[in-house]
Parts: sequence; structure tokens; C-alpha cells
Amino acid sequence: MICPYCGSRLSKRDRCDRCGEDVSKFKKLYMAANKYYNNGLMKAKIRDLSGAIVDLKNALKIDKKHTDARNLLGLIYLEMGETVSALSEFVISKHFQPENPVADYYMNLVQETPTKLDSLNQIVKRYNGALAYAKQGSDDLAIIQLKKVISMNPHYVQALLLLALLYIHAEDYDRARKVISKVLKVDVTNTSALEYLDYIKLTTGVDTKTASAPSSSGSAIAKTSVKENDVITPISAYSEERPNVIAWVNLVIGIIVGAAFILVALVPGIKKNAVSEQRTEIVALGEKIQKLEAEVAEKDNEYASLKQDYDEAKYKLDNPEVPEEDQQVQEEPSQYESLMQAASYFLMDKKDKASDRLIEVDTEKLELPEAVTLYNKLASELFAEQADKVYDEGHKLYSDGKYEEALEVFAKVLKMNPEQLSAIYFTGRAYHRLEKYDMAVEYYNKLINEYPDSGRAGEAKERMAELKADGKID
Repeated sequence: MICPYCGSRLSKRDRCDRCGEDVSKFKKLYMAANKYYNNGLMKAKIRDLSGAIVDLKNALKIDKKHTDARNLLGLIYLEMGETVSALSEFVISKHFQPENPVADYYMNLVQETPTKLDSLNQIVKRYNGALAYAKQGSDDLAIIQLKKVISMNPHYVQALLLLALLYIHAEDYDRARKVISKVLKVDVTNTSALEYLDYIKLTTGVDTKTASAPSSSGSAIAKTSVKENDVITPISAYSEERPNVIAWVNLVIGIIVGAAFILVALVPGIKKNAVSEQRTEIVALGEKIQKLEAEVAEKDNEYASLKQDYDEAKYKLDNPEVPEEDQQVQEEPSQYESLMQAASYFLMDKKDKASDRLIEVDTEKLELPEAVTLYNKLASELFAEQADKVYDEGHKLYSDGKYEEALEVFAKVLKMNPEQLSAIYFTGRAYHRLEKYDMAVEYYNKLINEYPDSGRAGEAKERMAELKADGKID
């Protein structure tokens, strides 16, 4: 055990031998974390995976560096088909304990081959597709997708639960029981599975016991067995004199009748509400996925539109058969070349180079409507973002005393965003430093006259006052 204050190893004393701090409470917490871990381990051995997860998470709340608890939690997630959650736990465990053969083994087991990762990716995609179909009410398509998912990962508990829920919705209770049985072979106390099973029992009136023994497959969770000596012992033939038990029999009958009434009248409604809540959650997840897909489609449409404008403008530029009314376009091809280069850089996601080419374009010399449209789209995508980045470069040059170079950069900024007030102000300041007072006054006045309420306008007034006081201007 390590001291949380100085990092030295602790002895059996309640105070650290090195720093002298009281570590008694820390030791109690450490013991509590170990207790939760041991409980989780015992539950995992009998396949009470849901209960084990609760205990292991409690252990990690107390001691986030408890790598044994984290490794076991990752192993349980892996057994239940939650591969992403499992890898997360193994990665965190590896972070806290670099020499971690357990985490290394299972991470390599998942990541060792590209085909394995591709298979896991396909499982997630198909499961998400099944959720979307369930949300749309296409239960048949959702069932087909889930069957494929389960064939790829028979222990994927969430997929099994969703499939069982769809069978219950279709009133195919026999198949639902079989799927629930598979869930309980993986996790014997899975709350959702047990609720579904109770609902089926109350709906159909058939009390079919579902096997929940551990799977015989090669699993990382230990299996339990029944001891040979665990047998039923016979009841002794000796008996006491029987008292009058009629009153007790009537009481028991009354209790049974009352319990039956509760089961028949109240429990079905409760179970139906539970199923309804589960389906609402599925629908909500489906809507979220659909929203993300819509956003991706919108971006694809924007790209397609921009690419079309680019292709049309480039075609007209490269087309040797130019109409007579477009002869003037051929006289100054550099504008279109800069525009095409900007579009090419943008499509390659080289936004800095794209903006450099785009500011070279004089829109008054663009006579092709397609070229103007392409310029406007590129400008709206590039200039707002790039103007601030280029301004930062100019301000650094100004701070280093490189005023001529700073002026060139500020000119680019103002070409992209004429209302960049800081660029206007420091353009004036650069001219001021270079003793080009007329140019400095021009930019100071621009701030004062066009943006009188801005903070930069106030600074410009102060600089103007300095120039007048020094006799540099009238």
C-alpha cells in the first residue's frame, strides 16, 4: 500500500513512517475497495455479471487506481459483448500500471488483426442499424440485423435484449424465451431479462423455467459446479401430535388469494410500463443516430455542390471553344487560375493556401457567373476563420518590430475581412512606427469615423492626440 501524501510504502502503523501523516482513513478506504473487488470477483465466478459490475464500479469510485478491479470490469464487459467499454477499462488500467500483462493480453486479443477490428466495427454498425429500424417500426428488418449481430457475437447482451423485446412486441413469446435464456446464460441476474421473462409469464400464463446456468463455452469467467454430497436428505418418520391447523390453513389461503390478486391486477401493468420505457429509450437512441446521419448527409451535399461549381468553372476555363461574348475572359486568365487553385487547395483541406490564392482574385474581373458563385462559397467558408489566424501572424511581426512585413500580412487580413478592427488599428500603428504619418492618420480616422463606439476607435483618438502634440500633423 502506497502513502497518498508522499508516495512511500506504508507499514502496519496508522501513520506514514516517512511523512508522519495519518493514513488510517485511507487504509479503511483501501480495505473497502478490496472488499468490493472481492465481492465482484465472487459474483463474476457464478456469472452474476450485473451484480459484479456494480461492486467493481464501487471499488473504482473509492480507488480509481485499483487495476485488478478495472481489469476484471473490462473482462466482464468483453464477455457481455461491450468491446468499446472493455477496451476503455484496459487502456485506463494500462495508464495507471504500465507493466500490466492482463490488460496487454486482452488489448492485443482485440486489436491484433485488422479483420478483428473490422468485425467489431461491423457489429456496432449493424446494431445501430437495428436500433434505427426499431425506431421506424420496421421490426422485421431490425430482427434480421440483430440475428446477424448475434451470429457474429453470441454474447452481445444488448443485442439479445433488443431482439427479445422485438419478439415480445410481435407476441412471439416462444422465441423471446429462447433469446432471454441466452442472456441469462451470460448474466444470470440481468434485470431486463428477468423483467421480460416475468412479463411473458404473466401475459401467457405459462410458467416456463428458463435455464440460467453458466455457458459451457470457453469463457474467461469461472464456472460453478454442484458438489456430489449436495443431496436431499429424507425426512424422519417421527412426528408430534397434530394440533388443530384449520385456522392456519385459512390464513395461508387468504394470503395466497391476495397475492394472486396483486399479480393478476397490478403486476401486468407494471411490466408493460417497463417494456414501454425500454422501447422509448430505443426510439430516442434511434432519433439521435438519425440526426447524426442527417448532419453527415448535409455536409456531403455541401461538398457535392461546391465540387460541381468548381467543375463547371474549370470546364468553361479550359474549354477551347469560347463564345465571342466571353473573349474578354481570355485576356486575363490569372484571376481564374487563382480561383481554381484556391478551390483545389480547399478540396484538399489546405485552407491556408486556399485563402492565399483566393485573396488574389479580383471579383470585378470575374465575368463567368459560375466563377462568382464559386468565389462567394469559398470566401464564406475560408475568410472568417483564416482572417483571425493571419492576423495573429501579423501581430507577431509587429511585436518583433518587423513593420513592413506586418503591413503585408495586415493587408491580407483586410482583404479577407475589411471589418477586422484590430488589423485596421495595427496597420495605422505600423505606419506610425515607420513615420509615415499620413498613412497612419488615414487608418486612425477610418476607425474613428466608421466605428466610433469601438474600443479601437478610442485608442486611435489617443494616437492622433500624440501626433498633434508632437507636431507631426496639424
